[in-house]
Parts: sequence; C-alpha cells; structure tokens
Amino acid sequence: MWKEEKTVSLNFESMKDDSYKEDEVVAEIREEDKKNQKKFIAVLIVAFFGGGLLGLFFSYGAGNQETMSRFAARMGDLLKAVSPYMILLTAVIAAAAEYLLYKMARRDYANWNKEKEEGIETIEGKLGLGLMIGGVETILFFLFTMIFLDDLTSGIKNENIHGDALRILVYALGFFTMILSQPLGQQKIINFVKEMNPEKKGSVLDFKFQKKWLKSCDEAQKMVVYKAAYHSYMVTGKVYVILMLLNLAGITLWNWGIVPAVMIAIMWLTSVISYYVGAGKR
Repeated sequence: MWKEEKTVSLNFESMKDDSYKEDEVVAEIREEDKKNQKKFIAVLIVAFFGGGLLGLFFSYGAGNQETMSRFAARMGDLLKAVSPYMILLTAVIAAAAEYLLYKMARRDYANWNKEKEEGIETIEGKLGLGLMIGGVETILFFLFTMIFLDDLTSGIKNENIHGDALRILVYALGFFTMILSQPLGQQKIINFVKEMNPEKKGSVLDFKFQKKWLKSCDEAQKMVVYKAAYHSYMVTGKVYVILMLLNLAGITLWNWGIVPAVMIAIMWLTSVISYYVGAGKR
C-alpha cells in the first residue's frame, strides 16, 4: 500500500514537471512571436506603401500603354533577332567551359596529395561548377528555342520568311552542338567523380541516374543534397512571388493575359505540394 502511494506521488510530481515544461515552452513561443511582431508589422506597412507606389506606376503605364507596348515590342523583336545566334553562342561557351573545368580538375587531382584533405574541395567545386553550367545551358537552350520558334511561326503565318535560311542554319548548328556536347560533357564530369569516389553508382545516360546516384551517397553527402534542395525551395518561393508581381505589371501594361500567371501558379503549386508530400514521407 505504501509503495502504491509512493508511486502515485512520483507520477504526480512527474506530471507537475511536464506541465511546468509545457508552460515554459508556451511562454518561449509567445516571447518569440512578440519579438518578431514589430518586424512583421513594419514589413506590412512597407508592403502597403510599396503596393501604393506600384499602383501609381501601373496607372501611369496604363495611361501610356502605347509607349510601354512599343518598348516591349522592341525588346521582343531584339530577342527574336538574336535567339538563334544565342543558342549557338551559349552552346559553344558552355561546352568549352565544361571541358576546361574538367581538365583543370583532372590536373589538380593528379597533383593532389591524397594524404591531405586540403584541395579536394577546390576540385569538387570546379566539377560542380561544370555541372551547373550544363544545367544553365539547357534552360537557355529551351528559352531561346521558344523565342526563335515563335518568330519563325509568325513569319510563316505572315508569309514573310525571306532571309530566315541563315538563321535556321545557325539554329541547327546550335541545336546539334548542344545535344552532342552537353551529354558528353556531363558524362565526363560524372565519370570522373565516380573515379574519385568508387562507391558512387549510376550512369548519366540512365533515366534513373539521379535516384541511383543519391542511393549510393553516404549520410553526410545526402545531408548536403537535402540542404541544397531546401535552399532551392526557399529561393524559388521568393522568385515566384517576384514573378507574380511582374506578371501583374504585364497584365496591366502589356495585356499579357492570364496564361503566364497560370503557368507560374502551376510551378509554384508543384514546388510547395511536392515539398510537403516529400517531407511527410521522411
């Protein structure tokens, strides 16, 4: 009987300690909210006045829509004129940069003292930069391709395609340069990384490469990937907000319509939903 009373007493004391800890946590949460409340209100005030200034700008632009439309049309014509040449130029620059970084990394690795860890970060940094350049080149290729095709189809509709033979030839050269150089450049870099880290698995030519590569990483390497993915999620979240504001300007000043806003919303929703679904599976 005495033991039972002692157990009940101990349980009661434990409950009191837990309750006290919960009160401490609640107090800490409230204090943190209170500390950030002033900053939040200040941001709302700045956003309010910033929105007012944007409204005035949009009103001015709406009143001078013809001028703004002419400016947008000139910029569009410029992009259309240079798009095939930009495809070829960016493909050549990207291929040369990837090859140069690959050769520099190989040279540094050959001269690296493997008994010391210093220097491996520089080698990996050059290889990572080469991979990033390849990714950027792919995006630029699609961007300038869309611009060029829009210009080309407009010319066909208006029966005004004279002089486009040279631009089509330049585009074809850029196209083949890109589709041949990018897989080869990325393959060289990835294979070299596998030489330095034999535990790495996966071929660039395999459609399941990313999944196999991640599976072959150790926990520290996976953590780097997860942190990079979270950083990318945070950055793109801010970019989507900016793009929506720019789209608001486009709708007001240049009659863009709702399609760009819908496309941005689809990408934004994909990013948010996939992030939280993935987080729920962990």
